[in-house]
Parts: sequence; C-alpha cells; structure tokens
Amino acid sequence: MPLALLLLLGAAASPAWPQAPEEPPPPILRPILHPIPRGMLLLLPVIDTDPNRGVTTGVMPVWVLEGEGGKTVREIYAPSVDYNPIFGVTGTYRYYFYPKPDASFAARAALSQVVEHEVMARGDDLSFQGSRFRVGGKGSWNVDGSNRFYGIGPDAPRSAQTDYTEDRLGYFVHVGYPLYRRLFLSAEQSLQSVRISNGPIASLPGTGELFPSEVAGHRHQDGSDRLYLTYDSRDSAITTTQGLYAELSAQTAQRGLASEYTYQDYRADLRGFFKRPGRHRQVTALRLLFEQMTGPPVPFWLEPELGGKYTLRAYGEGRFTDRGLAEASLERRVLVYRRRLAGVATELELAPFVEAGTVFAQPQAMAWRWVRPAFGTAVRVVARPQVVGSIDFGYGQEGLAAFMDINYSF
Repeated sequence: MPLALLLLLGAAASPAWPQAPEEPPPPILRPILHPIPRGMLLLLPVIDTDPNRGVTTGVMPVWVLEGEGGKTVREIYAPSVDYNPIFGVTGTYRYYFYPKPDASFAARAALSQVVEHEVMARGDDLSFQGSRFRVGGKGSWNVDGSNRFYGIGPDAPRSAQTDYTEDRLGYFVHVGYPLYRRLFLSAEQSLQSVRISNGPIASLPGTGELFPSEVAGHRHQDGSDRLYLTYDSRDSAITTTQGLYAELSAQTAQRGLASEYTYQDYRADLRGFFKRPGRHRQVTALRLLFEQMTGPPVPFWLEPELGGKYTLRAYGEGRFTDRGLAEASLERRVLVYRRRLAGVATELELAPFVEAGTVFAQPQAMAWRWVRPAFGTAVRVVARPQVVGSIDFGYGQEGLAAFMDINYSF
C-alpha cells in the first residue's frame, strides 16, 4: 500500500470531529489537497517499500466524494501508475464504495510488465437487507512474483531464500448470525486454484531449483469449509480504542469434495484493547495467536506462515512456514497530534511494540531457541471511524523491515 495513500486517504475519509480545531492544510500539503464539488482531489506521489518487493515509486490521483450531508465518504477513486525495478511499470485502478455505515465494497485491477496482475472485488455488509445477518465475500485472480520460500520449520535458514510466482484464482463467501449480544456464529466456504512457478528475481534462485518437490507445472485446487465463533466488544473494528475480540475456528478440506487435499486447521485469535484517556490518549493493544494444521502433508502455500505485517513485523512475509504457529504482540498507541485538514479530522499516533513468535510441526515440538523476537514502532494516521493507515518499522534477528497497510486494526 503506497505511503501517500496511507497518510492522506486516511485524512480524507473521516466525518467531522468537533473537538479538533479547523485549520488550513500545512504548506507542504497545499499542492496535494484540492477541494472539488462534494469532496476533494488528492494528487499523491507513490512511495512504497516492501521487504520482498523493494522500492516502488509513482503517481496516484485520488477522488474522494462525500455522502449526503458531507459527514461520511460515499466513494473513492484511486488510479495509479508506478515503477518497480523488478516488476517494471504497473497500472492500477482502485474503487471504494460505502453505501451505508456498516457496509463497504472494494474493487481493484492491476496490470504490470512483469508477472504482476490482479482483478479483485470484495463486499461486506454487517446488517444484510436490514437483518441481523452479516454477509460478505471476495473473488479474485492474482499473479504475484514477489513471494519467498525458505523451507519448512522454525530453523529454515535465510541462506535458503528462494522466490516464486503464485498464480491464484479463487473466492470465499461467509455469513454470520448473532447467538447472544456480541457473540456470533459464522460459516465460510472457499475455493481456490493455485499454480506455483519460479519467480522473476534474477538475484535469487527459483523455489523449484532448491525445492523441486514443492513446484509443479499444473494448477492445484483447494476447497474448504470453516466454522468460527467470535466475540466482539470493540468500539470499532478498524479504529479500535477499547474492547475485546476473540475468534475460535475450525476448518476442513476433504479430497474429492472440491479439494485436492485433506486437512483440518484450528485457530485461536485473541485481542484486547485498553484505553487510558487524556490529552495524549494511550491504548494498549494485545494479541495472542495460535494455529495448528492436522492431517496428511499438504503443499507449503497451504500451511501457516509467520512473518509480515500481520504476524511478526520484523520479518518478511512467509519467512517461517510449518504445520503450526504461535505469536504474541504487545503495542502501546500514544496520540501525539490532532488536526483538521480540508474539513476532515485526523489523528497521528506513535505505537511502539514488542512481538515474539515461532512455527512448529506439533505444539510439543515448540522450543524456546526458535522463538523469534521483534520490536519496533508503528506510525498510525487515524480518521475515525472509517480509516487507519499505518507504517510499521520492526527490528529482529535478521535486521530491519518496514510494512504499510490500510484499515488493519490489529
């Protein structure tokens, strides 16, 4: 996710915040922010860093259109053209639509010179047709040549790094219903077709060269069903400041039943947010994650992965892979700045964090010597209640890593 989009789209997508004083944009942002009828136009540079992709630069105009009354965002259009030394020139078109406060739709299409193509559409509605049902789904085709594989296990050496291209076509749909107050029972069905081939990065060996048994020329099909129970008392699913979230899930895939493989996957995800109010509001965010896969052996791309923006922020995505994983994160979010830009309120938070995690074949095989530490700081731009843009800098046993994302609570 481009840095400019994180910092400025967050500022553009919030309803008014009466406590924040109205101020003109600072001089550095005045060439970028341009009011238009029913919204604003942002002329943004693209500056993106990723441990697996390297540096990407480009341009992105963003049209933000307000809803009736000007208190919420109705639509966002965000095309871009960027350049990466590995993948060449890429053109991307993004569209976001918010038909009501608890529903959203997003679509994205991208085409690059070198093995980077995507078509995606996703929709979510937390009160489907005015009912208590929560429904959502996503369909996508994505070709990504930036993936890494190091082998299986918590001791997979960095020297075994390979790259591969993943060609993935699939969908998932889910539906949920409240059992009691904040307790929901949900079901999800997914189907995907995946083909793995050697990647385009000349400085790295292809995965098929070091791990020939892991790469095949044909496509693999995986269909699975998941049942999960969630408890959610958070004040917001995106711009969270307090509350609890817990998810327990069981997933199964059966050979011959829309799947090439048979396996079971069990997952527990626990999160807590504890707010200390004041001028420099502080939020302590805690997460505990456990996942275990059982059944016959499956390809590595189906197994749990540790590393990246969402699990262990000092390591690249997919750094460690095995049948199970455990991870803990503790983050302290401190409000340091408030301002209204172009009539929209924004908050800037600094969030130092510490994390630790490992992967394993079975829980009894976990060993302290393979627990990987991480620490660092996140910079978060918050526009309540719709958008969070974050830039995370993490340091671990293999050096520094940086990640960017939008609308990820933690």
